[in-house]
Amino acid sequence: MTHDTEQWPDQPQRITLIGDDGEELEVLVWDMIELDSREYWLLEPAEPVEGVDEGVWIFRAETNGAGDKVLTPVEDDQEWERVRQALEELDADD
Repeated sequence: MTHDTEQWPDQPQRITLIGDDGEELEVLVWDMIELDSREYWLLEPAEPVEGVDEGVWIFRAETNGAGDKVLTPVEDDQEWERVRQALEELDADD
């Protein structure tokens, strides 16, 4: 498990996600880790989104055939819990 504290020092980075429908959403990137040879990003909407629960989202980051970074929400409860536990352990170490 790796944790990129140099890339995200004190303030979250703002990025824009573009959905399959072309809709854009600005999010804050709070952290990213590598776990079990997969990269995960912790994201939060930069502004409240109507109809969406507040809180941090966990996304799996992968590279597609064109070399573009693709973020997919982690929807599997077991995978989500593994990432959450790994992040908790990292926070305890800091």
